[in-house]
Amino acid sequence: STVDTDDPEDEGHLSKAYSGLALFGFMLLVASYQVSYGPISWMMVSEVYPLKLRSMALSVGTIVNFGSNIAVTSLFPVLIGRFGQGPVFWMFAFITACSLVFVFFYVPETKGKSLEQIEAMLKAEDYNPRGAG
Repeated sequence: STVDTDDPEDEGHLSKAYSGLALFGFMLLVASYQVSYGPISWMMVSEVYPLKLRSMALSVGTIVNFGSNIAVTSLFPVLIGRFGQGPVFWMFAFITACSLVFVFFYVPETKGKSLEQIEAMLKAEDYNPRGAG
């Protein structure tokens, strides 16, 4: 869907006001992601694997991360064409909600801990990511 710009020759283009709002929204999204959820995958791989596996795990994590980016970027227009914008955005919202639940319940808090403390914590038999137990 497009926004009417009151110019019949300009069909399919956003007005300058809406274009600026869209650009601002996109910049806000990217900035918010980069200071919140974005670094989690990089921090997890660099902190939760033992030193002897860390370089391999970081390599695999990087491949999975960029492979996922390629898949989403490639499939997004196909999904929009097949199902429409609303269902596709709801699907991504659902995936995001599931990932937030995963992070809350399964990603350990490592703030203020050394890499050695994190490794010992993850090796403990009674390990619980939420700290209880």
